[in-house]
Amino acid sequence: MNQYTNQGRQKGMQPAEGSARLLLDIFVHHFQRLAGEALSVKQLSGVWYAQQKSQQDLLQGIAYAKTQQWIDPLHEAFRLTKAGYFAASVKHH
Repeated sequence: MNQYTNQGRQKGMQPAEGSARLLLDIFVHHFQRLAGEALSVKQLSGVWYAQQKSQQDLLQGIAYAKTQQWIDPLHEAFRLTKAGYFAASVKHH
């Protein structure tokens, strides 16, 4: 079992939100990105698919994270916002 197995399975959380929070976890805890720093789609998807997560979950997570203004899309990358960094640092039950 790995550190991402239970991400997004918190009680009462919508699947898209859980996927978005997993994305933030990959940014902050796997790649140690800070607010304002970018992560390429290739790096992000590599870790995502290594966790046996689906493409649909990835796309839903990205869409949710963008609507929450947790990430900003760049050309073939995403930038972590201050709000995204904060959301990754807060534990949700």
